[in-house]
Amino acid sequence: MIQTKKMETSQETNFSDLLTQSGPLTGGKDLVKALGYRSAAAFRQAIQRGTLPIHVFEIPGRRGRFALTSDIMNWLSDIKKHDKERDMSVT
Repeated sequence: MIQTKKMETSQETNFSDLLTQSGPLTGGKDLVKALGYRSAAAFRQAIQRGTLPIHVFEIPGRRGRFALTSDIMNWLSDIKKHDKERDMSVT
């Protein structure tokens, strides 16, 4: 139980850091990097294929695509949780 509490605190800190850095919206190179794509071209290809792991959107009058920073953090948290569950089932 203590480890769970520590993990939640760590995730809250990471979210706070990303929120401070990017604000409520993340776009451009920061979005590409946060989603783990090697390049903007790979990101665009994922958009065309419909394989992005989170919802991204356009803002009228602005260039590029954006995502809610909270959606990025929730997705990352789910990946981490799934990875830990997989590790536990192997042992």
